[in-house]
Amino acid sequence: MEDLARRIEAADEQCRELDYEIYRTLNPQATKFSMPKAYTSSIDAAMTLVNSEWGDWSLSRDSLHGIEAAVWACRSRYVATGDVATCHQGYHSTSPALALCAAAIRAAAKGAT
Repeated sequence: MEDLARRIEAADEQCRELDYEIYRTLNPQATKFSMPKAYTSSIDAAMTLVNSEWGDWSLSRDSLHGIEAAVWACRSRYVATGDVATCHQGYHSTSPALALCAAAIRAAAKGAT
């Protein structure tokens, strides 16, 4: 999934092909007729990739990276024990949706779900 996150960060703009790949990666039962959300063009759609049990997330802009997305993720059963959540980051020069997709894919890859 790290390769997918890197391709998302390298995308010049929204990309339906990446939307399909994100969907198929996270939903192995998907068929060629499945219609994924517009993850790479919509922050609302990208937010559906962030599991509500993971914890916090953020979007920010800085002069070094452009847009930075961060997803602090941990399994919900560890939250009560005070274990530190792992931060998964994604970057994109102009697109908050692409940055958030990359961060969410990294969190899912680490088994945060």
